[in-house]
Amino acid sequence: MADHVGLANLILACSGKLSDHPSAMLFTDTLRWFEFQSVKFYLEKVLCCPLSMIPTIYGLRLKSRIELGLPEYVDLRCPPSLPVEVCWQKAPPFRNVVMSASPALSEFLNQLANVCFDAKFPLRNTGVPPGAGCGMLLYTPQTFSYVVNSMIQRLGGDHWLKKDVRSAEMNPNFQLARRTLDAWKNGQKILKLSAKIPTASCDKMASLSGIPSIRLILLPKAKHVNCSDFSGPDVHFIDNFEVKLENFSTGFEDASICFLLIPYHGLEKTHRAILVDILDGSECAVFDSFESVQVEDWCFSYPFVPSKIQPEIPAPGGFHIKVESCVESEDQFHLKINVILSECACGLNIGRNHQAPCESCHEITVELNQPGNFKSFSLSFPYPILVDEFKATFHLKCRHLYLVLKKALWEPWPCEYLPADNLHNVVRILRCAFLFLIWVKVDPSAFLFCDLL
Repeated sequence: MADHVGLANLILACSGKLSDHPSAMLFTDTLRWFEFQSVKFYLEKVLCCPLSMIPTIYGLRLKSRIELGLPEYVDLRCPPSLPVEVCWQKAPPFRNVVMSASPALSEFLNQLANVCFDAKFPLRNTGVPPGAGCGMLLYTPQTFSYVVNSMIQRLGGDHWLKKDVRSAEMNPNFQLARRTLDAWKNGQKILKLSAKIPTASCDKMASLSGIPSIRLILLPKAKHVNCSDFSGPDVHFIDNFEVKLENFSTGFEDASICFLLIPYHGLEKTHRAILVDILDGSECAVFDSFESVQVEDWCFSYPFVPSKIQPEIPAPGGFHIKVESCVESEDQFHLKINVILSECACGLNIGRNHQAPCESCHEITVELNQPGNFKSFSLSFPYPILVDEFKATFHLKCRHLYLVLKKALWEPWPCEYLPADNLHNVVRILRCAFLFLIWVKVDPSAFLFCDLL
């Protein structure tokens, strides 16, 4: 499924249905990962971010430890490649942390925007982009809108989003699609437009193999004479629409297309619509006029409603802490914390909520020995941090605390930690398996690292 519709689209569609229960899991698979030589590189390419940024951008964590072992999953000289199944779980949320814009976050969102707002076609002339076989060809403006607004929902606002992060979105061909998505997100009225596909076009639509790579283009009637010219602000690309083809014994009938637009689009008498195969640029269907389309209200709400995450409210007149900024990179969190006090402070302590021998944690606690009525302050992160690898600097004059927390990139997550009694059972099972392999005269080293794959 991920290779057909794109992993980002699949995650966005399923993550909302994934329970917060620790045992709830989402499984995705791929047959086309070998285009990037390893599963790790495949995931980072199709999600447009490194593994360490997935919890922040997509709200999920990898349960499958695909970064272990050799870069190559199997010997690529021995086709066909094996399908790979990847397991996902919900990542813990940020708590009492105000995210800020960061160069790393903006870079990865720009990479995603460049894929979602790609206006270049036909691909036989411009070249097939990397990842097309893995479903990235179906990344659209709606994909980018869903990613950004799912982050806004989880992070409690868009304060981390730079205004220029969506520069690729400003291609004039996508302006109408962007305005429609923004209106839908803001709860404004949206129209669903439906039209029948001409009978002459049904057979050509049905002949498209696999998942059709087609684009709906709204262009001036006068411009349709030159089918290769799709430039200009009056030409609009719609990449999210629904096509229905009913197959009867006499052929395809009752074929129709529907898509969403804002009410005041102003295209009724000036534009017509065409369906174009973006692989070779050929026309699949032509709709002569907007005047014959069926119009109805779109009654479904936007799936990612912005939420306001409320931080801990300090007691009136009490001493408290407020996170002013948190800048995330691939391997660190940089925090600036304002310590609000009316008297001198001393004895700064940073507590880590972890259980040895686990060396990573999601939560830290900031405490002061003085004043005595200071209430401890807890901070939580979706990606675990190293308990012994952090730097804290407290400036008494401005009463700012600066924290640098390193991500636990090569450590098990706290939820993967097994208590001692469970570890004893695991060791006993491995010992029995080792003795069995010797008994049947099989070299145990051949199976030693099989689970790491």
